[in-house]
Amino acid sequence: MKIIVLGAYGYTGQLICEELIHAKIDFVGVGRDEVRLSNLSKQLTKPLKYEQFDMLDPKQVANILTRFDVFINCIGPFAETAMHLLEQLVKMEHKYYLDLTGESFFVQNSYDMFHHLTQKNKTTILHSCAFESVLTNLMANKLLEGDTSVQSIMSYYHLGKAKPSPGTKLTMKLAKYNPLVLFENGEAVPIKDVEIVDIGWQKIGSFTAIPYPLPEICFFKWETKAKDIGSFLLVDKEEASFMKFKPPAKTKDEVISKFRSRNEKGPTVEQREEQKFIIVVEVKGVNFVRNMQLEGEDMYRLTAKIIRYFVQTILAGNHERNGVLSPNQFLKQDHDFFGSLKLKLEKC
Repeated sequence: MKIIVLGAYGYTGQLICEELIHAKIDFVGVGRDEVRLSNLSKQLTKPLKYEQFDMLDPKQVANILTRFDVFINCIGPFAETAMHLLEQLVKMEHKYYLDLTGESFFVQNSYDMFHHLTQKNKTTILHSCAFESVLTNLMANKLLEGDTSVQSIMSYYHLGKAKPSPGTKLTMKLAKYNPLVLFENGEAVPIKDVEIVDIGWQKIGSFTAIPYPLPEICFFKWETKAKDIGSFLLVDKEEASFMKFKPPAKTKDEVISKFRSRNEKGPTVEQREEQKFIIVVEVKGVNFVRNMQLEGEDMYRLTAKIIRYFVQTILAGNHERNGVLSPNQFLKQDHDFFGSLKLKLEKC
């Protein structure tokens, strides 16, 4: 299979290239700036095969779709850039698409538009292959213990003071322009303001939970009968007091243009390696409440390792389902995901 990394010189794209090279997986890296591609090639442990590519050029998109089989998309914001690629890709057979999006509305739109056609064409779309939604989705599956008729599934993130990558920062800036919903009693409920909810677990302490819909809410909706579904950021009370959903003062295009003109830098290697995170997933049924906790570090390197794991799974042919899938639907029950990535789960 021929593999392409779109946005190879982006912050997480570079880490993905490093992981694929380390795993001895052959691929081509692409991006709009040939100089940055050349510089990336010199930085890697093995020279990069690269091509200049513009995601918004229909002819270039058509060209790569005929030449490659596995598409790793690191070019965000995905709602603004990826749709034309997806519209063409789903018409083709036996293709694989992976991205890093954190835009839950984009993920649900993709499912609604493309799921049946991708099943027909035996093509697979895996959105949100970044660390957060993959981990929570697979953690929830362990807590479900095969029972999908639960009442609620909630995911909670404590990210400390980790410096975000440029892509993460832009996604957060654009969140206010996009429809943000959680599910309550089976209905999509728009988030119009920050709701302060105090919450705590014995092992990790007390926090204030801020609603922040991430793509796993779509995954949980696809997979279970849960009526209440949500994802939240865990912050302290002082930080929560400064978080408000203010109406946008500029257009989305203005925000994107200004952000890109700044040439934002991501965390240094040292900063990245000091990043710590805690994720808690809670599943409630009629007669039970189950919580699971995972602690980790270096979120962006972990995302690159997850992409590498999924690509290796594709190349090994260890999958059967096609469509717009959650990570759990793709990997199914028989996988060594947590052990392979040296991630330790704990009940809390």
